[in-house]
Amino acid sequence: MGTVGIVLIVLLLFLGSLFFREQRLPRFVVDRIENRLSTDEMRVRIKAVSFGFRHGLRLQGVRAYDLRQEDSLGNPICVAKAVTYDYRRQEIEVVGANFLRIPESHGETAGWVEPEIPDLPALKVTLDHPVILGLAPDRVEARLEVSDRKIVLRDLDVSMVDRDQVLSVRGGLTVNLAEGKVSGLTEGRVAFTQIAPVVRLLEADFVLPYVAAFTEIEDPIPVTFRFSGDLGRGDFDLAFDNDSRIFPVNDKNNWIYCSGGSYAAGMSTFVTRLLSDTRSMKELRQLWSEMRDSGLFTEQEMLAYVDSTAQVLERSQRLNFMRWPILGQYVHCNPRVAGTYEGEVQYVRDFLTGRIAWFDNKLQYGVEVDDGEGKTFDIATAQDFIKFVENVNSGMTKASARLTADINLLAYRSSLKPIGTPAWPYTGTFDGQGHVIKNTNCMLFGTVSGATIRNVRLAGGTLISNVAYAAHTGTLVGCCEGDEPTTISHCFSDVKIASASNDAGGLVGKLYGTLEHCYYMGTLRGSSTMGGLIGSSYSEDKPAKVKDSYVLSTLMKSTGTCSGLLAGWLHDSSSVANCYVTDKLALAMFGNLGDTMGDNHLASTEDFASGSVCWGLNGGQSDRPQWFQTLQEDAAPVLDDTHGVVYCREGVYTNVSADALLPVPAEERALVDVHDMDGRLLRRHVPRGKALQGLPRGMYVVGGKKVSK
Repeated sequence: MGTVGIVLIVLLLFLGSLFFREQRLPRFVVDRIENRLSTDEMRVRIKAVSFGFRHGLRLQGVRAYDLRQEDSLGNPICVAKAVTYDYRRQEIEVVGANFLRIPESHGETAGWVEPEIPDLPALKVTLDHPVILGLAPDRVEARLEVSDRKIVLRDLDVSMVDRDQVLSVRGGLTVNLAEGKVSGLTEGRVAFTQIAPVVRLLEADFVLPYVAAFTEIEDPIPVTFRFSGDLGRGDFDLAFDNDSRIFPVNDKNNWIYCSGGSYAAGMSTFVTRLLSDTRSMKELRQLWSEMRDSGLFTEQEMLAYVDSTAQVLERSQRLNFMRWPILGQYVHCNPRVAGTYEGEVQYVRDFLTGRIAWFDNKLQYGVEVDDGEGKTFDIATAQDFIKFVENVNSGMTKASARLTADINLLAYRSSLKPIGTPAWPYTGTFDGQGHVIKNTNCMLFGTVSGATIRNVRLAGGTLISNVAYAAHTGTLVGCCEGDEPTTISHCFSDVKIASASNDAGGLVGKLYGTLEHCYYMGTLRGSSTMGGLIGSSYSEDKPAKVKDSYVLSTLMKSTGTCSGLLAGWLHDSSSVANCYVTDKLALAMFGNLGDTMGDNHLASTEDFASGSVCWGLNGGQSDRPQWFQTLQEDAAPVLDDTHGVVYCREGVYTNVSADALLPVPAEERALVDVHDMDGRLLRRHVPRGKALQGLPRGMYVVGGKKVSK
């Protein structure tokens, strides 16, 4: 074999090694790449660069520094283990990226300073397990384009599931480098631990420097957010379903503004609050019914109006489309193209026909609603519970329900809704019968009016406010309103409130009625009025009455100005009496009244464990106790009569009564059967003296005789 052949073989082996194995490039090449990527304000450092035909160019140990910041070269704003550029597929993959912060502007001029970023061709970018300002999604994918001083991300897909952290975002957005603004349409759901509440709902153009307002929050905060490039401007295209971003609106369950449509700044909050009011929704349904019943707002009348208007515009439309021949073209956000003027008119006709039917369904025009009066639902499973919620929120507001078993809602948290809405406030009787509802992430009841709620236990879960179902937040009830007071008794919750932007209470957000013999053991966070038991009373003429209850919370934190251990805000007509609260939290009893109302008490952990609080909650008597506690076992009083009764002898609390050593009468030892009032056998052959022990309060048949517990 000649010299030329040997050289060719060596060359082929070298090229093959490049294909199958990456080759590390010399340092002067690394320096040139660093200089190419750096600007006057940003310095890029790279540990090593390798190349291979199979995988392309790979940068290892990449760090970026903001030269405008102090100690800039010792404090990177972004690091990455590896960045791979596949020039054949035009794809970039980043592994182990950590975006520590966003560059902030400095100097005399406040605001955004446009960074120097060169134009780039369309690239597919993948971030594998990055960390972005404390968030750690599993993967981020997008189509990236940089041109005309804009960064455009298309087909954006972000996902993360890690215990309590959930991030799911799809859509696209545009970064205007000249103005420092983000726009586009990106929808998703986020629960995370490292972001400030300011991002809970983005309803206006978002200026990048304010992203730096991120803070650490201990509990995950579920967040629904939306970017919209048309915010602050109304649009007739949206009103007549001529916008591809939300088309077709008649197939959506909610109003346009809840489905991605644009609106003036602040209108979302205003309209949401308006539609969360029972009276407003009632008047809206009545107004729609009057319009439909008048005969002037029918499908036939609307179509006749469209046709007559189209006829008036006939000559004008011909001249218009002669000057601008766009009938057969997609323009701006058109979801479809008819090709003719008549076809476009037909689109409007079809939309109005469907929209009238949509309003009829949404506002239940002409529907005879079964209000559920006289009906009682037994709830034994999570499916039973969800069905009951659907029934109430569809109009069966007077139906009663009783839990017949513990239920776990963990598998249904993505679709849970509270019982009762502003349009259909719950007015019936709900008896938990001492059973436990576990792992909820929303209020049990949204809006109620004159309801009776008793013997309910809520255990586990974290929730945020949901103004679509109540204007206020409580783990048990959002808002008690209406013409009749609500009664809540013998209920318990340890569900956390992670973020409440409206008035919030551990049990009830806003109360008109009575709350007694209840307790709360969760944690609360929010930015408005907050109280351990209730957020606020309803009004001066619709007071709150709270008594014989307690709060044993480890955290109550609000940025609002009116927060209290028992209640945030109380009107003069309201009252709170004989309630206990832990002395571990540095707050007054009441946000607006300090510690001045009623005979209420701060208690230590030892007081709760000793039986002292239990004795006090029972009014210093043991004849007909509402509260129970097995001393040396229970850290605090409970509402379960299978636990011990607390007695007090000369200042010492005990579970042994003075009569405990007396012989039990033969009548009390007699064995009996226990039935409920529907004749169902509950217990067989139990001593009469213990026949009702552990059963919820109510009427029973014991040994053939009616007995009240």
